[in-house]
Amino acid sequence: MRLAALLVMTLVAACATAPSGDTDVPAGAKVESSGYATILAAPPAPYTPPPRMLAGYEAPLPPGEVRLPSDDVEVLHYRWERGISLAQARADVARWRADGPEARRLEARLKTAEPNNFVELGAQRAPVLAWKFSFKREPERTLRRYSSNPRFVAASVAFTQAEADALWSEWWPKLEPYATYGGRGTEGVSIGMKMTEAEFRALRGFEGFNPPPGVKLDFPKEPELPRATPDAARFLRIFPQQRYFPGIIPTGGRVYRGDARIVLRDGCLFLGNALVRLNRTMGLFRDAQGYLALRDRADLLQPYLRIGERISGGGGYSEPVDEATRRWMTSHCGDHPIIDLYSPASVVNQEEFNRSQYSP
Repeated sequence: MRLAALLVMTLVAACATAPSGDTDVPAGAKVESSGYATILAAPPAPYTPPPRMLAGYEAPLPPGEVRLPSDDVEVLHYRWERGISLAQARADVARWRADGPEARRLEARLKTAEPNNFVELGAQRAPVLAWKFSFKREPERTLRRYSSNPRFVAASVAFTQAEADALWSEWWPKLEPYATYGGRGTEGVSIGMKMTEAEFRALRGFEGFNPPPGVKLDFPKEPELPRATPDAARFLRIFPQQRYFPGIIPTGGRVYRGDARIVLRDGCLFLGNALVRLNRTMGLFRDAQGYLALRDRADLLQPYLRIGERISGGGGYSEPVDEATRRWMTSHCGDHPIIDLYSPASVVNQEEFNRSQYSP
């Protein structure tokens, strides 16, 4: 209850009293007799896509180095990752692959001979690519009892998979209501939380909570930019946002086509006849040309969206609308359906961004 009250107050605080006799009107806006704005259409913002974010295997080769037909993605990425010559990367990967059959045979032997000590076989990337054998106790001594291959390396880990599974079974049900995702492995259990640490510790029963050894809680942080800048918030009655951080968002959410737009009617955000609630990391601001706009404060590489321009995306994550939120929104903006939009995007500029980042 304390958390709900805190967040509702935060949402209310994002909105200011309507301007009176204000001449600083946002571009394309009409200020109603209430003092709040109406915006039904806007052009997309001028936009220059950022430089393409190259994957490691796409990085250009230094002068004088030539790719061979046998240099696959793994070789190219390893060269970029380590900052070494292509010839050295080629030799390291070839040697690692050649050791593979021996490593797999040793893995099978260790599972039988060291069932309570051997944990897993993996790859060590640096200082050189090697097969890594992980143990709970005496890793180097144990490995050398079974192999003298100097290219096999030993590592120590905290948990077997069975131990991590048991830890997960105990703690995930307790923390799931406050989490967005989780996983377990040789380092124990990691759980991604859907609220900040301060909000979590304000919950009844978790004020002094410290997770046990092997359980790590990953808390999101509120982005540094404000949820709503004062020069934009005063033209809106409310700026509704979801309560929680969403964590991992599946791709392929709902796509709006045609003339779908987020518009502002007398200070309220609408999509069609539905009131709009945005994800927690979105922010409201005035852009350089004076338009009211929305941006994802957690990902500023993404192009922002002006209120009134055509949108795409917006699906992938929604939350139940509790009765207090419904009353708050409808008391300011009328009795309408409520729709969640997660990071809605500019049709024009998102296409430009996608072409710049993902086209060959």
